[in-house]
Amino acid sequence: MEGALTAKWRTQHPATEPASALLTRILAERRHRWEEDQLRKFKEAGKEPPKNWKAKYQEPIAPETTDLPALPARWCWATLDQLSSMVTRGSRGGADYYSDGGPMFVRSQDIRTDRLDLTAVAHVAPPTSSEGLRHWG
Repeated sequence: MEGALTAKWRTQHPATEPASALLTRILAERRHRWEEDQLRKFKEAGKEPPKNWKAKYQEPIAPETTDLPALPARWCWATLDQLSSMVTRGSRGGADYYSDGGPMFVRSQDIRTDRLDLTAVAHVAPPTSSEGLRHWG
């Protein structure tokens, strides 16, 4: 990406948050959700969290930026691993779980050559079965 599609907008909105600050907030929220989920699992199992349970958190993979081109001011590189809660190769029968709300389900048809088109993005109400948890959890 070179910023040409948003150059005019960025000129008109110079006080927007830098992408690095947004990424920091995303990563903090991601970790917070993981910790809440782990605490819920311990509680459901009737167990106390072990001493160093937070150390098991796996930070998402950051991009290797050494050979990447320069970005417009206030932009930063990020990976899909950092920006999403789950990336898979797909799920069998995903359309069976489309709903009016719930998590966003980005499909291959939402990805264009020069942009992510979310005008017709699907949402899902994933099943709670083991199969559903494996694909959607």
